[in-house]
Amino acid sequence: MSSEKDIEYVINNMKFLASMHDLELTDNAPKIAKAKLMFFGKDDWNKCCCVRDDKHFCISQSCLEEINNKGICDCRLYKKKEQ
Repeated sequence: MSSEKDIEYVINNMKFLASMHDLELTDNAPKIAKAKLMFFGKDDWNKCCCVRDDKHFCISQSCLEEINNKGICDCRLYKKKEQ
């Protein structure tokens, strides 16, 4: 079971990455953070839970292309900021 401190750590890192690309997190962030911790642990939190290959991870080129084309990544974690 993930501690609240670990979940907060992952969410803060996801927020930081989003801010670097003028994106925002969806409301799914807490449950995705928990899943990432369960599957990958704190050190590898940025791996993708949805697409398991070497091209997908948080804010990878593949992720950014999905957001650019669809407005949201396949994991439903990162999205374009609402205007």
